[in-house]
Amino acid sequence: MRLPSDYLKLVGDGSHLLRSLGADLRTEAERRTERPELWLSVRDLAGLAERLASSNDSEWRNGYANILIGGQDFGVLDQLVAGDTDLPLQLTRDQVELLARLRGFLRQYCDREFELDEPAA
Repeated sequence: MRLPSDYLKLVGDGSHLLRSLGADLRTEAERRTERPELWLSVRDLAGLAERLASSNDSEWRNGYANILIGGQDFGVLDQLVAGDTDLPLQLTRDQVELLARLRGFLRQYCDREFELDEPAA
């Protein structure tokens, strides 16, 4: 199976949403000093957003982008999609759907379900 034709848009949109959620959560973490654990979630969201935003088409097509994604990233996305989190974030249905699509794509990519280009020697 080939990479979806819109995968760069999906990655870009997902990165943008994660960055926005991270910024919202940062504001809450600054306000809620009694919840220092929120900073871990800020790091998780912002970190994944930045790693996705820094990737390019060549890295994805050659199979190198899988080093950007770890198990913790899937856990973060799973919790956001399931609404199984105590984070002070309110996601819209469209945002949840975008994150679910991003998570599905990343899982398929990391599981090497896509045909990728051979890197030049």
